Amino acid sequence: LPVADHKKTATKRSRPPRLDPEEEEQLRQQNLKRVAVLGEEDDSVKRLETLVFGAEEELLERLVEVMLAPDFIHKSDPLEMVDMRHRYRRNLMKGEAESMKKCLHANSARPSEDKLTTVQFHPSAQVVMTAGIDQSVSLFQVDGKTNPKIQSIHLERFPVHKAQFSQDGETVIATSLRNKMFYLYDMMEGRVTNEVVRSMKINGDVSGVAFSRDGSKVFVNSEEGEVYVWDTRSSRCLHRFTDDGCVKGTSIAASLNGRYLACGSQAGVVNIYSQEACLNSSNPKPLRAVMNLLTSATSLRFNPTSEILAIASRVEDEAVRLVHLSSLTVFSNFPIAKRKVAYRASCLDFSPHSGFFSLANNKGHAPLFR
Repeated sequence: LPVADHKKTATKRSRPPRLDPEEEEQLRQQNLKRVAVLGEEDDSVKRLETLVFGAEEELLERLVEVMLAPDFIHKSDPLEMVDMRHRYRRNLMKGEAESMKKCLHANSARPSEDKLTTVQFHPSAQVVMTAGIDQSVSLFQVDGKTNPKIQSIHLERFPVHKAQFSQDGETVIATSLRNKMFYLYDMMEGRVTNEVVRSMKINGDVSGVAFSRDGSKVFVNSEEGEVYVWDTRSSRCLHRFTDDGCVKGTSIAASLNGRYLACGSQAGVVNIYSQEACLNSSNPKPLRAVMNLLTSATSLRFNPTSEILAIASRVEDEAVRLVHLSSLTVFSNFPIAKRKVAYRASCLDFSPHSGFFSLANNKGHAPLFR
């Protein structure tokens, strides 16, 4: 994002030492070896992502220091440097450091035979799950290089509409459009028994559901454009309001920090609200109406740190955008490619520490980005 213009002349800063290519390559090779070891050890995702991106982050920090310096662009420098304070910065060619990097598909070890409907990262392990119309649920180890398959299960006569990890990550819950049954798979024991404890009813058809971080509230939007807030313990409706300008609601998502609520509509508009306003006002106004999608906004997902909102439409190819929440602006450098990579996205997700981003598409693939 461009830095605001400063009227005062910036203090001249000494240039950081030039990078040693051989030293950087040695560090990169060391990190690759350590990541390979992680594939065999039971370490956390945070450690994995630190190892994968540590050297690159240091490189980018030093690069940004040079970019912000008053004197920039030296012909002898091996890196592209551009004055980030320039008000026309957004129109200049992006450097490699600003690109979102594409990795091997998350499910490359077992692509789906039909369109994928689900991609989700495990809440605590370096694992990603995919599921789809081909009646399968698959688990893969995420390393960004080979993403080896851990396990696949076939659900007889059960095309998966949506699958989800439980909060503790021990159970997979899957639903299908062909029947009213839930399929529950315990990854530890292979069997689970659940029972209905309560239900909540709205006036209209449910188009999306999102839980608050502590699970005490559930936000539900309807195809009629109304949003309901329920108390999950008492099944009492705490509040309801109309999504601003919405004719038909299609999706909803809540940020983990409790600050934002996003509502998608059939017109492609995604309204971003303050959760506080949604809980206390009968007519809350959006902080921003994102209008970058031209077809129905069918998928919304906040990243774990509540800094980015991913939005997508499954109606059109490459209809995926990332919204920077602090500035409420859309990143202009994703997706940008010479050929299609996303196709029609039906589901979006970020890894627990936001090192990876993936989506499920109609080609049976789960493109993976870091």
